Amino acid sequence: MATLISLSSNDTEYVTVRSKFISGGLSASGVLTLYHGTKHCCDITKLSDFTRLCQNITCGVCGIIRTGPRPNGFVWFGPSSDISHGYTGAIGIMAGSFRAIFVMDVVSATSSHGAYTVPHGEAALPRYLIIYSH
Repeated sequence: MATLISLSSNDTEYVTVRSKFISGGLSASGVLTLYHGTKHCCDITKLSDFTRLCQNITCGVCGIIRTGPRPNGFVWFGPSSDISHGYTGAIGIMAGSFRAIFVMDVVSATSSHGAYTVPHGEAALPRYLIIYSH
């Protein structure tokens, strides 16, 4: 299971991730830093406590935190946060609330039509969950 750590806005790691999130920059190494926007149907602002992960199978945020990206199927990523933003949003009673994008380290990704895919979720390691309003 993943570990969520809340970073202060003054933390150097936060500043680096925020800068990449805004600019959409990629890593120079063989590991790509990519973005995966997903839907949620729970109060994602309370996710620092894993006892609050919802059990709804349509909640992408809780599913990724619980088991990682889709283990047996293709996973799509955007090279920038603005592309992944289009795949975010709330479902049901949470509609109109916050949005969520995972920042992931990805290996063996294939580029196609401005996006990246991996055949198995094991090729992606969630590093950060960015929760924001739009």
